[in-house]
Amino acid sequence: PRVQISDDSATTLAGALAGRDGVVAAIGTGSLLGASKGGEPRFLGGWGLHLGDQASGAWLGRALLQQVMLVHDGLAEATPLSASTWAQYGSDPNRIVEFAASATPKDFAKLAPEIVKSAAKGDAIARALLSDGASYLDRALRALDPGPGSVICLTGGLGPTYADWIASDLAQRLVPPAGTALDGALRLARQL
Repeated sequence: PRVQISDDSATTLAGALAGRDGVVAAIGTGSLLGASKGGEPRFLGGWGLHLGDQASGAWLGRALLQQVMLVHDGLAEATPLSASTWAQYGSDPNRIVEFAASATPKDFAKLAPEIVKSAAKGDAIARALLSDGASYLDRALRALDPGPGSVICLTGGLGPTYADWIASDLAQRLVPPAGTALDGALRLARQL
């Protein structure tokens, strides 16, 4: 007799925190951050690639292609990652432009795993992109922070990658998520 419809932001938050005060950064193809204090949720981001999704796979992939074009124009230094990405598109800037014109966030996000691997090898462009993503996460986590004793969870395909990139005072508060979005949906259903 009672139904509540929700997107996955509320269920992700409820599943990861399981009643604790804290912040969840769900970073995958897109990005969304949420916090809970005393059971009251608050969200930040999740506006899609055109207006946001900072630190996400799609955001990283698009930023990589922007850097590749800057290298092509002579405005940035080439790195192994930019060179391999350039070759992937046949060393043709028009192919990159054509791809970007019709690419979905999922298409851009397919470039993210190579960015993460290249950053681990010290690639300057890859490291700069992850650093930029971490800078956004630092600001967002602090903006949502419910206060002393609260936890921080990094979820999604890319979330845990940022554990080594965010500020150390935030990283000290990292805990594994208590559960998944499905666990959160069941938790919310029980509360109804």
